[in-house]
Amino acid sequence: MRLPQRTPWASLQELDQLCSWVYADPADSSAKSLAVQRLSAWRVITALPHALESLSSLLVAVLEDESRSPSTPALSLRQSYAAAIIRLINGFVDPLQVGVYARSIASIAAQLGLPSWLVELRHAATHEDLPSLELLRDAARESLDWLLHNYFLPLLNPASAQSHIPAPLRPLAPLLAQYKHLAKVVSRDTSLTSRYQPDIDRTLRDIERWIAEAAVAAHSTDDVERTAFSLDRLTDELLHRGALVPLSRKKRVIPSGQVLLPAPLLAIWAPLLTHIQTHHASFGTALVTRAIARLLSSSSEDGQEKGSEHERASYDLCVAGWVMWLVGADAALREEAFVRLAGGLRPGQEDEDRSFRTAHALLAALSTSDHRLVSASNAIIVVGKDPQSATPAWEDRHMAVMEARLQSVLGNDAEAGESGTQIQEEARKMFDGRLPRGWRLVGSESAWKPCPIGVYLPA
Repeated sequence: MRLPQRTPWASLQELDQLCSWVYADPADSSAKSLAVQRLSAWRVITALPHALESLSSLLVAVLEDESRSPSTPALSLRQSYAAAIIRLINGFVDPLQVGVYARSIASIAAQLGLPSWLVELRHAATHEDLPSLELLRDAARESLDWLLHNYFLPLLNPASAQSHIPAPLRPLAPLLAQYKHLAKVVSRDTSLTSRYQPDIDRTLRDIERWIAEAAVAAHSTDDVERTAFSLDRLTDELLHRGALVPLSRKKRVIPSGQVLLPAPLLAIWAPLLTHIQTHHASFGTALVTRAIARLLSSSSEDGQEKGSEHERASYDLCVAGWVMWLVGADAALREEAFVRLAGGLRPGQEDEDRSFRTAHALLAALSTSDHRLVSASNAIIVVGKDPQSATPAWEDRHMAVMEARLQSVLGNDAEAGESGTQIQEEARKMFDGRLPRGWRLVGSESAWKPCPIGVYLPA
């Protein structure tokens, strides 16, 4: 559950009033002064969001510009404008440097919708000569306009935020294909490792930058939610055919059909998965969760080759192999995977639907090294296959047994005894001598009497 967030304004009406002071009349200096005073008062109460801090800096620079006399040097004003713009861009961009490798400010700003020329002006103001006063004034107006459409309006009118279309996330498939090609070359001839390793490292950095871009695309202020969103997108791409699961069925599993992976497939993808797991601790859990969801899905992956039972079985077996490799010696992750898988299965399901056979096989494989999981696995797999545990199909004659039981509960002792004998006779006919494991029929010589559940009748 997300904790309450403290805001400097007591109600949205106060924020709306601040917005009107700033944007209703761009030529009204007194209204801008009221806005600066309101922001200063809020700053005493609590820390201001970065958008409001930047707004305050921009307004102070604008008011200084409007009250400047012709004889006042323009250098201090240019510095005020430049500092406000630099802090605006840095404050929005820096928190989104969530990847292992640094991304360019321009790429993050583009995802946020910041004008590219503002980023270039920020670079010039930081590392080169200060831009001209006219250019800085235009940049201040552009920055105020960006704050209006990307901060004030989404808060004051959430419907406008929902209609905002985020920048599309660049595809990951080309990066994975590039990595696959390089890793395949190195795995076939290890003498080429030193030659291709720089290209592989560069591709890994590009994939990490894609993960960071996906986190920005989540449009969430919570770091955990952003990370989860980016890893979910990554795992979906990895589980497509052509990535962790080869396009050719011959390359997917070893001939024995066990829940294992062929060595060539591991040699290609294991370095990438290990690299991501090193920098993102929750990656293994995210990939295992997504893989199990694919195994429990009753339709073929991505809707491709529907009706091809061999194709689906081959795909599922390869995905199950990756789950086994990911859990490895991690007992906690193994148990979590077992619980998630067991929650979506039931006894006898693999006999009714052949598409779930791999899921049952994975369940058995996950439980091999833990006696607690073995007993739980048997409750789903062994009981489902035990012919003695099969429940007889419902028939009309079973209503007579239920009626007799009802009469035994509602009747007196004499009627109960007579109905009890009738129940035994009906039960024998119903099961034809086959009872579920652990059950037996009591004879007439016993002191058994039918009674409501939970009621004890002394002998």
